[in-house]
Amino acid sequence: MKPHPLHTATTSLRQFVISCATLALTLPISNVALASDNAPPTTQGLVPESPTSTTEDTAPRHDYTLDAAGEFYAMVRASGTILRRSNTTSTKALGATAELGNVGYYHIDGLWSVRTALVAAAGATSAGFAGELLGDGAIGLRVNAPKHPGPFARLGTRLYIRRDNELLESLIELPQLQIGFQLLSSRANVFELAGRMGPVLFGRSNTGDTNRSLSNNLEVGGHLAVRWELITLDAQHTHIFSQSPLGHVDMVSSRMCAHLFLASCLDARLGFGRESVPGPDNSIRAVRFYGIGLSFGIMMDYGLKGVFGRPRWDWATTRPVAPST
Repeated sequence: MKPHPLHTATTSLRQFVISCATLALTLPISNVALASDNAPPTTQGLVPESPTSTTEDTAPRHDYTLDAAGEFYAMVRASGTILRRSNTTSTKALGATAELGNVGYYHIDGLWSVRTALVAAAGATSAGFAGELLGDGAIGLRVNAPKHPGPFARLGTRLYIRRDNELLESLIELPQLQIGFQLLSSRANVFELAGRMGPVLFGRSNTGDTNRSLSNNLEVGGHLAVRWELITLDAQHTHIFSQSPLGHVDMVSSRMCAHLFLASCLDARLGFGRESVPGPDNSIRAVRFYGIGLSFGIMMDYGLKGVFGRPRWDWATTRPVAPST
């Protein structure tokens, strides 16, 4: 019996992850062996001058640990949406929601790399209830030390449900593979660009006239994250390869924020798909979703700045130091 395409893709994905993990784990061993071969010979019979020993001299230089970047926020968002169909009919809605969560948290410890995102929102629009619940988490390995740019591979999961205007989207993806490039700096700035893929265990895309299942399909997409001083930028793309006659589904979102203690954010969303037209002929038409939002509220950074009493990290000594008072 011919194997299901999703089973074949999952098997190939598992083999690829094992290969990446094996390569990443063998790199530190190779570096240690190379350092031993190139070590200078021990000088005997000479008594070297003993400099004053300090804690910084004995501090380990290889154990990097850094809470790289992230924000907790509580905001109020005003939004406008348009759900447009190919027959020129459209539904417009204005609304407001209250949001709480963090867009992205990045942590590295030695070769380990972690990324998480949690968002919860609830409110109302002129078309009815609006809300969102997002959970995104992955852990994996980085090839290089965290203060230098380097590639990474992570395994994780993603789940979300979102209702806005007449559009209802939901997705549970497990396992999810992330492969990308990450640059972290000692000032809690970050640049990360990654692609991802994984099977959709459960998902829906309802557009008012059509209740559509996205389960048992393959999702391919990616994300971009930029943290620079007081500016943050996050962007996501999701493409679901559907075997349904309605075709594939695409969703794109972006969010840019500027923040001190008070923050303001501008976000945009696009969605592309198809739906069945009610009637005896069962015809299909294109449907598109456009959304824009403006948010104001409180955003708190954490990481190198020692927020919540956590230690910041000094790259010169690679050991924790107490936050300045």
